[in-house]
Amino acid sequence: MTRLDSEALPEVFGCPGAAPRFALYGLRTAGPSGMQLEKSFIVLRRGPFIIQFTALERYAPGYQVVQRYASSSHSKHTYIVQFMNYMGSLVPWDREIHHDLLSWTGELAAAVTPERMQDFFDLYAMGGLPGQKEAPAMETDIRCIHTVTAFVSELKRKHPERDRMALCGDDLYVSGERLTGQGTVFSHRRVRFRVTSPSSGAGARFRDLPWKAFVLLLELSLRFSPDISLALAAQALAGLREGEVLNLRQESSPLGPGIRFTYEGEVLSSIVLDVRKEYVLRRDLIPTGTIKRPREQHVYPSFNALFFQIYTRHLEYLRSHGFDSRYCPLFVDGRGSAMTYPVYRDRFRFLVREHFVPALLASEDPELYLYGMLVRERGLAPHCLRHTFSCMLVLMGEDIHGLQMYRGDASPASCQPYLDNKKDILDRFRSAQSELIDLLSAAVGPATEKKG
Repeated sequence: MTRLDSEALPEVFGCPGAAPRFALYGLRTAGPSGMQLEKSFIVLRRGPFIIQFTALERYAPGYQVVQRYASSSHSKHTYIVQFMNYMGSLVPWDREIHHDLLSWTGELAAAVTPERMQDFFDLYAMGGLPGQKEAPAMETDIRCIHTVTAFVSELKRKHPERDRMALCGDDLYVSGERLTGQGTVFSHRRVRFRVTSPSSGAGARFRDLPWKAFVLLLELSLRFSPDISLALAAQALAGLREGEVLNLRQESSPLGPGIRFTYEGEVLSSIVLDVRKEYVLRRDLIPTGTIKRPREQHVYPSFNALFFQIYTRHLEYLRSHGFDSRYCPLFVDGRGSAMTYPVYRDRFRFLVREHFVPALLASEDPELYLYGMLVRERGLAPHCLRHTFSCMLVLMGEDIHGLQMYRGDASPASCQPYLDNKKDILDRFRSAQSELIDLLSAAVGPATEKKG
């Protein structure tokens, strides 16, 4: 179908006279060598039915690179869909005139102005778009701005209706010069748009998990939820996202080791977590989680001994409960299959609800007690552990380049808020790192220098 023929669509397809809405259609499958492949398409829907594939994903950032099947493309396309629907709400839909897709997208493209783009970013940052439940985190605001701006830039450069767009390069980007730490001057280009959101206030994002509360959560997981203790450690001590954690494999996996240990003599020197590829880890082909940025991620060196202790305990759990030897996933559900994100999320929530919150509310520490009341009211998500990891790195004196490397970020912009709020972090996380090591070492036993 190359044209939007409204008259040919029966009434069951929804409201034929109303403007269609942009949406995402995702396709996931197992590719060569067991890799998990994903492709997202931007489509037009009327009601629950797809009436046209738009090919707008071709103008999305990174579409032409080899990694276009990476899972992160889906979230980028989501920003574009929201933007196009916002622009569609500003352009009246006329079923008698806009019969074909190119004509309608041309009308939308012609309506794009810097002012309307800024309005969209402001609404997105405030959580005011249809379907938004709350204001997103500041790093999500930044990602949305960069993605949509790059998309509009590609439309202007390649779209057949590009001549109708009144935008120029200076409307989207500002050129300037920056000075490196070595004194070298280089030219750079940054997006012109900026937002101020509820999540961008000083200290707003760092209240997710205070240091003392994190220590308690990890202790409780070792006692009551040993199946996810190592997952919590991989997030809090290596900065992995929850979907990336669930893609890890054992050292003996036929797909290749998902974790590697390096020794200098008898001393453990580095631990590397391999999240370069999304593999199929289940016989039923259900995805376990998504990898936002393929890479090899190091456990932060100061945490090597502690991580290895928890890893040793986790191997004992796997041997006693069993796992699918065809894939050797590092995290398993009750049937021995690779754990999926919904299962991990539910196990985390169970730990928080049944053990973490009661322990906080029973604490004689006023800070923990008040935090327990907050968690009981608002809940807690696994992603808070990655924030905690970032705060710990700031405490240890890492600069923006160290944060970017150990967090696995593509851009240092995602790390900047932590450094901007360094004083706030220091005030909120006063406990020394030795407190974490001492408490958890007591829970998991003495450190092991080398595997047997």
